[in-house]
Amino acid sequence: MSRQTPSLSFEVFPPNPAVGNDKIISALQDMRELTPHFISVTASNNKFNIKETTVRLADFIQNDLAIPTIAHLPAIYLTKDKVAETIADLDKVGVQKILALRGDIIPDVEPQKDFRYATDLIEFIKEQAPHFDIIGACYPEGHPDSPNQISDIQTSRRKWIQVVQAL
Repeated sequence: MSRQTPSLSFEVFPPNPAVGNDKIISALQDMRELTPHFISVTASNNKFNIKETTVRLADFIQNDLAIPTIAHLPAIYLTKDKVAETIADLDKVGVQKILALRGDIIPDVEPQKDFRYATDLIEFIKEQAPHFDIIGACYPEGHPDSPNQISDIQTSRRKWIQVVQAL
């Protein structure tokens, strides 16, 4: 049996482009000294340009700070074209790990029709970029939109069968 060691990671949210990246870059440089296992970069639910926010910050973390990076992709407000474009952008900067999420539902904002669930997004990413590592989310306490825990377990199983690298 292998011995597991503790792992430290951070999750960062890219700032509004109008605010700029100075504060987050300074904080990330401080975080580097803590030698995190990885840093994940969230993505806005269609509020800002993912290339300008998530991809740009993930590029800085992965390449300038040399810290492994995971980019979040929320499916519900993205089209297949936008996901394909984002995958290509991430691939160009060497970020090949994605946390595939459904994404939060925003009241009064109509979701796109291409991806209803994270499992739909996972399948698409696997087809478009089979060399990417895909991470899925699971909810042991129950997803707020799930009818019951059995449904949650079935969804987690579907993600695992789709060959996500971690849940």
